Amino acid sequence: MKNVVLEELLKTLSEITPITAQNMKTNFELTSEKIEKITLLISIGLFLILLAFAGLNKLIPLPDFWKNVALTISVITMIFPLIPMLMQIIKGVLFLFKLKSENLRMLLLEIEHDKENIGKLSKFNKNDLEEAREWLQIKTKRMNSRVALFFGNPERTAFFSLAGFAWSIGKDVSEKSVDISFFATDGNFFHNLLVWATAFLTGIAIGAVLINIQSRKYIYHLELIELTLKRIPEK
Repeated sequence: MKNVVLEELLKTLSEITPITAQNMKTNFELTSEKIEKITLLISIGLFLILLAFAGLNKLIPLPDFWKNVALTISVITMIFPLIPMLMQIIKGVLFLFKLKSENLRMLLLEIEHDKENIGKLSKFNKNDLEEAREWLQIKTKRMNSRVALFFGNPERTAFFSLAGFAWSIGKDVSEKSVDISFFATDGNFFHNLLVWATAFLTGIAIGAVLINIQSRKYIYHLELIELTLKRIPEK
C-alpha cells in the first residue's frame, strides 16, 4: 500500500539542501564579486575593440591618433584583470584578520539554516520520521557499498588516472616515441591502451564523486531527522 505521508516527507527532504557557500558570503564579498564580473565584461569589451582596431589597421593604416587610442586601450585591458586579483587578496587578508568572528558568523548562519529546515519537517509525526530515517540509512549504506565494491579506493583510482595523464602529456611534450613495436606495428598500442584506461578510470572516479555527493545529501537529511525527533516531546 502506498504511503502518501512518507512520499510527501521524502519529497520535502529532496528539496532541502545544506547552506551553500554563496549564502554565507558577506555584503563585501558579494559586492566584490559584482565588481569582478563588471571588470571582466569591460575587459572583454575592450579586447573586442582592440581586435576591431587590429582588423581595421590591416585593411586601412590608421592615423597615429587612433593608434595611440588603441595603445591606451591595450594598457587598460592589461590593467583591468588585475582588479579581481587585488579583490581576492583583500578578501583573503580580511578573512585572516577576522578568522574567529567569521567562523562564528558562518556557524550561526548554518545553525539558522538548519533550524529552518527542521521547521519544515516538524509537521510530520514521529513514526513517519523514523520510517524515513530507516529507508535513508539503508539507501546510504547501499550507495557506500556500491562505491567500495565497484570503484574501490578512490585515492588509488585518482592516482592511476593521474599517472596515465602524466604519461600521455609527457609523451606529447617530449615528442619522443617509446619503442614498443612488440605490441603493435605502429608502436602506439601501449600508449593508446593507457589513454583508454585513463579515460575509463577517470570516468569511474567522476562517478564515485557523484555518488558520494548524493550520499552526503542523504546524510544531511538523516541529521535533520535526528534533530527533529529530539524536538518531539515524549508522550
